Amino acid sequence: MALIIPCRPVGIPPSQCPMIVVIDLLGATLMDMVNMGLVSEDKVDSFNFPRYHPTPEELRSLIDRNGCFSIEKMEPLVCNRGPVNESTNQNHILHLRAIWEGLIKGHFGSEIIDELFDRCKKKLLESPIFSQSNKNQEMFVLLKRRVA
Repeated sequence: MALIIPCRPVGIPPSQCPMIVVIDLLGATLMDMVNMGLVSEDKVDSFNFPRYHPTPEELRSLIDRNGCFSIEKMEPLVCNRGPVNESTNQNHILHLRAIWEGLIKGHFGSEIIDELFDRCKKKLLESPIFSQSNKNQEMFVLLKRRVA
């Protein structure tokens, strides 16, 4: 089984992991929409989006502890995103929307989706998070199922 898993480099706290910061921006966007009367605060409060990006060492430990797979190959993927501009920001939002839209739509309904991601795109463009590429890492992991 081949996987690409978001990780964070050793020494970077989860609060500085770019994808966690993006989730925080999404939460801030939802709260803006609450303040505008577009979304119920109760809906936002009950929305759970658990996310954790392990370090490569933590990932290796989790796979080993599970015991169902052996790691055949595990290596970081180099991902130089370059400066954030209108075009790259649009790509980030399309990527995030592809991943999260179903979860968000299931909780909030489809009515808010376009506006939520449009507003989040503006917040993302103002954020310096993707310019700090040393804090973002993905791991390629090739696993082999252990025969019991």
